[in-house]
Amino acid sequence: MNKQPLNTTTSLLNKLFSTKILGNISLLHFCLLVFAFPITSAIPVLFSIHSTPFNIALRTLYLSMSIFLILGGILRKEAHRFSIGCWLIIIFWILYAVRLVYDREFLGIRFSSYTPFKFYSFAFGNGFLAALAGILTMRFVNIYKAKKFIFLTILLSNISILLICVYLFKTINPVDLGARLSFTFELDGKKMDILNPITIAYHGELLALLSLISISGRKWQHSLLFSGFFILGLFVLLLGASRGPLISFAVISFFILIAKLYTARKSSVFFAKLFAYPIVALFIFLYGIAPKIDWSNLTVFKRIEAWMTGSYAASLDNRDDKYLFAWNQFVENPIIGDQFVDKLGGYPHNLFLESLMALGLIGGSIFFSLIIYTLYKVFFLVINKYQLLEFSILSLSVILASITSGSLFASYGFWIVLAYFAGISRKNYSELKP
Repeated sequence: MNKQPLNTTTSLLNKLFSTKILGNISLLHFCLLVFAFPITSAIPVLFSIHSTPFNIALRTLYLSMSIFLILGGILRKEAHRFSIGCWLIIIFWILYAVRLVYDREFLGIRFSSYTPFKFYSFAFGNGFLAALAGILTMRFVNIYKAKKFIFLTILLSNISILLICVYLFKTINPVDLGARLSFTFELDGKKMDILNPITIAYHGELLALLSLISISGRKWQHSLLFSGFFILGLFVLLLGASRGPLISFAVISFFILIAKLYTARKSSVFFAKLFAYPIVALFIFLYGIAPKIDWSNLTVFKRIEAWMTGSYAASLDNRDDKYLFAWNQFVENPIIGDQFVDKLGGYPHNLFLESLMALGLIGGSIFFSLIIYTLYKVFFLVINKYQLLEFSILSLSVILASITSGSLFASYGFWIVLAYFAGISRKNYSELKP
């Protein structure tokens, strides 16, 4: 007698949480949280609305999507098989969640002026729960569609950065701007922070890198189009004037070259195109663009020069002291760690040191194992499947970024990218087009 309602409910749940719906929402969820921040940041600026209620609405939306995906993943049995990387993320966050709640609620430790909602929505809503959603549903994402959608989102983010720059400064010339680009605007007598320099530079880096792997296409129109995207990415990278993304760009560009050489069919035409495009682009840059630029006034090169010569020691962004504080806290409590912030109430801008500072050898070993697992998957598993090079680039970018910026509880892009990368399964491979 009761079987009919039960069957109807099961059928409705299967339709609501179908693999197609879960895959599409998971991809949208991934792109919105990781790559669309400049797009959503442009809305308060261009339409002159307060960013706080808008950001709260966005975080509520992201949290709702995470919960939906987690429920869908729990209901589908095929989502219950986790890779080693997925387990490492889950175990680390169980330990880290205990640390955050204990330090904040029992010891009264606070970070900056974050309200409880803002703090926990960043750490759990945008961080752990979003990563868990990716772990459970990445296997349902169509990788071929994901590659296109991710690139489009990053492209739109770079365009949004330029739009904000023109709206606020009436120029996009990095020399005229004369400093690291940080977006703030005033509304009703209140200043609002929109985008920081690292975020700006990071999105430029991603566009340049993802465009780079597509420049040597079969058609010259295709190559020309992606060359334009590549130049746009480099331009936004310079606007951000951040050392970390620029150095990361150089390292990953070398990785892309090695990957292309490794996966090539070794035809003479391929190698001619592989080396011809960079040489032509370099020639145009050196003799057509570089002479017109006053390099001494570009902030990113000033900062790199200061960093290499050590003359930045007294500057406000010197992080040597923060690294030392974090290391000393780890040494004082090497097994379980000290607390989730340093002695000054901040963070060391290095996730490796921060994992040791907050969770000692127990949590630090799990974090380092996750990084080793990811690098293993990049270099030994994914590099042989050239179609997945985009995901390798994204994973390498967040790992390199974690060395010079970010914090464990607020760097949700780091956790989401590694979670989705760890969640890629053989089912995803089968969906790739040659």
